[in-house]
Amino acid sequence: MLFSTPSILSTLALLSTLTSAAPTSKRQTSNYPPQSKAKHFRLVANVTSGDLAINSFILESYHTGAGTAYAVLAENTTEANPRTFYVNGTATDVRFGNSSTITDAGSGNNSFPESIVISPSDPANSPSNRSTVEINAGAGQPYVGLTTFPDPIIQLHGYQGETFYACNSSLPYGDAIQLFYRGYREVTPTGCSDVALLPQCSEGTGATDKYAAEVSCYADVAGIDWSVYSA
Repeated sequence: MLFSTPSILSTLALLSTLTSAAPTSKRQTSNYPPQSKAKHFRLVANVTSGDLAINSFILESYHTGAGTAYAVLAENTTEANPRTFYVNGTATDVRFGNSSTITDAGSGNNSFPESIVISPSDPANSPSNRSTVEINAGAGQPYVGLTTFPDPIIQLHGYQGETFYACNSSLPYGDAIQLFYRGYREVTPTGCSDVALLPQCSEGTGATDKYAAEVSCYADVAGIDWSVYSA
């Protein structure tokens, strides 16, 4: 599996970070949060390092032009406009990470696909050694999907694994918590926070997703008590 080793390392780091502050009076067990199955999901941030107060923020889009947007994180309130995603690909594509992650734009029969795009897909090809995460019109980008078994924690991955981080950025229409992607050898910039993007089960919203793959997801990411789980 393309992401087996880095995915497991990232998962262990996530669990280690989230359980390190657990009260010692609680009994920790060697299990993982229960999962459900759905064809649609939203992406919720779990901060694994850094000081940004963005835990449980939800992924939405920040419009930059016709059919283009940055992926940003916003507090999950009634003012948020979270995107609902699905994984597009055959069962084999999903199993081995060769799938794309799609969201619907428009409404009803006028829906059309947009997708999560990591640009460039390999951060090593960027002068800044980092990639922007975007939500753009189109059929999607391979190797942007959800981890699968044997990874015990389901989360969004890119070409090199789950190395997403978020920064407070000054954008054309105002500041936002912008999402980025880096290589495993790169360091997250000072002032930014590493995040795991966990899928929260949701309902479909459009007409373009009839081939959505069934995936594992969580019923309520914000409600997970990480202190009772350990690697």
